[in-house]
Amino acid sequence: MVSEWVDAVFLQKIDFKAEKPLETHATIEVAEEKTSVQSTNIPLEETTSLSSQEKTIEQAPLTQQIQKPPAQTKLEKAYGKAGRLVDAGQYDKALVIYDKLLPNAQKTGNKGIETRIYFDKGYIYDVNRNFPAALENYNKAAKSASEAGDVKIQALSHYNMASIYDDFGKTDPALKHYYQSIALDGQGENLKGQTHTLNDVGNVFASMKKYKTAMDNYQVGLSLTKETNDLEGRAYIYGNMGAVLENTGKDGKALECYKKSVECDMKVGNLEGCAITYTLAGDVMSRNNFPEKAEKLYQKSLNVAQKLDDRDLSRKILDKLRKNSVSY
Repeated sequence: MVSEWVDAVFLQKIDFKAEKPLETHATIEVAEEKTSVQSTNIPLEETTSLSSQEKTIEQAPLTQQIQKPPAQTKLEKAYGKAGRLVDAGQYDKALVIYDKLLPNAQKTGNKGIETRIYFDKGYIYDVNRNFPAALENYNKAAKSASEAGDVKIQALSHYNMASIYDDFGKTDPALKHYYQSIALDGQGENLKGQTHTLNDVGNVFASMKKYKTAMDNYQVGLSLTKETNDLEGRAYIYGNMGAVLENTGKDGKALECYKKSVECDMKVGNLEGCAITYTLAGDVMSRNNFPEKAEKLYQKSLNVAQKLDDRDLSRKILDKLRKNSVSY
């Protein structure tokens, strides 16, 4: 049965000409207290400062503009300047401005700016691997966002805290914050956010070898992608489901999930995801003593990796081809 899967699933109807380039995630992936199990087919989500996403303050048409107190306008302009420094990677300078602005935001009761300052500081500490400081600021951002009624930042703050705990293998606090993020995204009707977090929850349980619970979470996340047409989320959930099925000895079903993952990745132009999934499918074939079929899948993966000029991935695939030893 496994032999038939390659012909029917992977070696036909695959077009490497993606119609559009890979788009980076807008979701923030970092973390209050410290964890992320690396999944087998998850495109890495870029961690971005909230200020880089939302620092621009929208204005009403000129005839309808509401006049703001000079102090508030000055505060917002300074916050925008700090955000641009974050975008430029000048984190130390941004922190200096944030630390000066925070007392002013608190004094004037500007919860929106206060919340964003805490979140952005958390991000800066996070990318610089100062995780205790990152957790502290994400936690403050979550509390401030709750007071301000900003469900979006509250959910992101809990997600980022969960990710830090996840990276450090602290499953209990990681799950606690993931669940809080899911609940808050539910309030904000952010189905894509829930999808991504459910995938991460599934990864936590998969790492604990609690495969049924992992699959339950993947299935819920998968159902949400059908409501949102989130092909990117669907791709990496299928990839992770395939890995779980492999671990439970269901190679045929694993290949079926890998096929679906590739199809979704091709539609969104995620060639890196395709390369990774082809490699995983090749591993299944190699393990089941189908070296020629494994080689075809590895070669597909190598072609994509070389197209992306990903030398590290290309080197790993070439190593697999040599070990598979049919033509190499």
